[in-house]
Amino acid sequence: MKNIRIKEILGNKIILRSSISHIAERVDNDTCCLDFNGVEFISRSFADELYSFIEKGNISFEITNTNEVVSAIMQAVEHTHTQGRKRTQESITISKASTKQDLLEFLSTF
Repeated sequence: MKNIRIKEILGNKIILRSSISHIAERVDNDTCCLDFNGVEFISRSFADELYSFIEKGNISFEITNTNEVVSAIMQAVEHTHTQGRKRTQESITISKASTKQDLLEFLSTF
């Protein structure tokens, strides 16, 4: 199993979705360990790209040493990938204001 130390490659705060390319170029066998030791934060977009990369590949991944923040973000992304996003349709009232005074009166009702 190849061990990839994420912090050594990307640093301790990973924001960009495109950062996954630096991991992808290091994956060369069918089993890989992504070690997040020392990584303090990953963005949701990076986590989404990582999850998609793992889903698409024929490689078995193990993710280790994640802190609470990284784990929470990865779980949230996993949930949206497996459960889908739930969208609700709300009814919206549209009001028309012809003058600045009409707009101010409408806004004062909130």
